[in-house]
Amino acid sequence: MASNKVFYTTNGWEIHLFPVQIEIGTKAFIKCIQMSSAGMYQKDYILGSDEYTNWGNDDNYIKNYICDKDTYLGRPCDVEEKPTNVIIQDDNRSVHNPSDIETIQTLQQQLDDQKKKLETIMGLLLKNGAI
Repeated sequence: MASNKVFYTTNGWEIHLFPVQIEIGTKAFIKCIQMSSAGMYQKDYILGSDEYTNWGNDDNYIKNYICDKDTYLGRPCDVEEKPTNVIIQDDNRSVHNPSDIETIQTLQQQLDDQKKKLETIMGLLLKNGAI
């Protein structure tokens, strides 16, 4: 793999790979910098045993490996330049999701019930002089 090879991901990340260092026949050490509007991070990975064997000399394997390890990156793009149309994934875990609102309300009711029980127990303990 060439030094400072760059690839882009479907979630808008720019990944700069440094030269891979290897222990012949056993493992490879991968270093990269991940950059996006969310920040810039240096990451290290180790391809060991089966992963090292599966890699061979396929650059795409390393791209996929990194994206599999850090799923927030998305998937590798098949482009040489930074894509202008980044895919934004819809997140249905919003508090506006009706099933989530129902779950939150149920949990809140359970917490309120537990609070009432604890208040009763504390009152009894105080009344009996246990506290």
